Amino acid sequence: MNKKNSLISTFVVKDDKFIIDTDDFNENLKNHPNAEVIDAKNKLITPGLIDSHGHSLFLGEQLLKCNLKGSKSVFEIRSKLLVHLQQEKLNKNQWIYGIGWDQTLWSTEFPTFHDLESELLSQFPIILTRIDYHCYWLNRKAIEFVKPYLPTDLKVEGGEILLVNGNISGIFLDNAMSFVDLAKPLITEAEILKAFKLANDELLRYGVTSMHDAGLRPSEINILKKAVDLKYFKVKNYVMINCFDMLKLCDEEVDKDVLYFTNNNNIYKNLISVRSVKLFLDGALGSWGAKLLAPYSGKYKLSITDKMIQLMFLKDDTSKNGYLRIPEKELPDIVRKWSLKGYQVNIHAIGDEANKIALDAMEQSYMSDNFKNDKRFRIEHAQILRLTDIGRFKNMSIIASMQPTHATSDMKYAEKRLGPQRILGAYAWKTLINAGVTLALSSDFPVEPVNPLQGIYSAVTRKDKFGDSPHGKNGWYPNEKLSITESLKGFTINGAFSSFQENLVGSIENGKFADFVIFDKDFINYEGELDILKSKVLSTVVNGELVFGSFP
Repeated sequence: MNKKNSLISTFVVKDDKFIIDTDDFNENLKNHPNAEVIDAKNKLITPGLIDSHGHSLFLGEQLLKCNLKGSKSVFEIRSKLLVHLQQEKLNKNQWIYGIGWDQTLWSTEFPTFHDLESELLSQFPIILTRIDYHCYWLNRKAIEFVKPYLPTDLKVEGGEILLVNGNISGIFLDNAMSFVDLAKPLITEAEILKAFKLANDELLRYGVTSMHDAGLRPSEINILKKAVDLKYFKVKNYVMINCFDMLKLCDEEVDKDVLYFTNNNNIYKNLISVRSVKLFLDGALGSWGAKLLAPYSGKYKLSITDKMIQLMFLKDDTSKNGYLRIPEKELPDIVRKWSLKGYQVNIHAIGDEANKIALDAMEQSYMSDNFKNDKRFRIEHAQILRLTDIGRFKNMSIIASMQPTHATSDMKYAEKRLGPQRILGAYAWKTLINAGVTLALSSDFPVEPVNPLQGIYSAVTRKDKFGDSPHGKNGWYPNEKLSITESLKGFTINGAFSSFQENLVGSIENGKFADFVIFDKDFINYEGELDILKSKVLSTVVNGELVFGSFP
């Protein structure tokens, strides 16, 4: 993954770094006679994979809570909750948590608290987090705990408390979720440590040696440091600070230890770096929270395949065009203040209006110093863009931090939501690359699966795991496909560049940290596209230490 896309057959690891003076095995053996020799038996070795947008704590929590991913009915969700209740042996003073539901798999409308009613479940407060983490679904008992914290008019700037016939339905969107967070029991430090450990194990299993944590509170960052001290967490983590109140700098929340290795640009034990901030500008497409310049489109027709149900001319919610979680007039000042403190600013923007507003705010910051500083601002997701805005990424050297699996998950309904014109600027990876924009790729785990090979497969094919798409076997909008090299670059050296670490990780080069992965199959030179998904990690090495698997 260097500029020449070099292929090598031998390298040396000394302490925690690569030594690559020669590609001659005998010469290396002569120069390092005491080295342990490992024969990888002609297996594919890549640089350690970098997921540029994920959530370590959410991933660990998902592994601890009731997993609702893939549920295709409210009956299935209730059944999973009852099994979880029995397995965990919860008492009536405890809350039931579930993660991963997606109403688009069974309905065009949100569920309500009525859908969680049963003789047993009604005895427990229940909070279920939508797959995109932009929505809570509560039962009646949980709503009663939240009511004391709610505004009297039930109006929320940058979010919504969904009402049905004037009553709280149980759906809390984006900024409205903060009221639920105030009411539910606080997660303990022991639970957070356990979640970090579970996340670490899952990441290493799939060859992820570095991640960019897309939003941790300062208190959580300090517990992450403890997880590193305890050797629970061995994945490199480039952390984005997430303030509870996005309109303010949360310096008072950041203790002296965090500030120390942030401001001095140190990396804590060669694993944790904190020099960026995460701002949430809008919601998600699947929950109608993405901020669009015009309302959601209204009607659509999906292509018929043997893997998809035929859906014809279903109405969407044309009364909505999403919402901003940060007021437009306040965003430029927030961006400027964080940037002046030396932080990289990373803005979550899904809708075309949100992306325009994010670009406007970043442009003001760039203009204030005549475009001189290497800010490397990022837009997280950059999911739906006006075609006229794509050139602005290049002009300001803004990084597009995107998730290939979002496209293949959303393709069953995205065109319906956006219409035939806006969809042309959505999930536009190749268009961005052709415009000279740096593309950092990721999964947004646990919204999508951790496995980077699923992201690479989606980027290369724009098809589902069965090899199909709404546009047929050639993929969904196939002109936006990436090559296998572009895809791997997005999960390696581009991720390193987007975190100011291109001189430390991202490629197998002399002097960089010895992060690499050995695979059982050569998915780079695949015969069939599905071979990418069939490849497995044999060995994961971080800082020269084997942290998963065994050598061939």
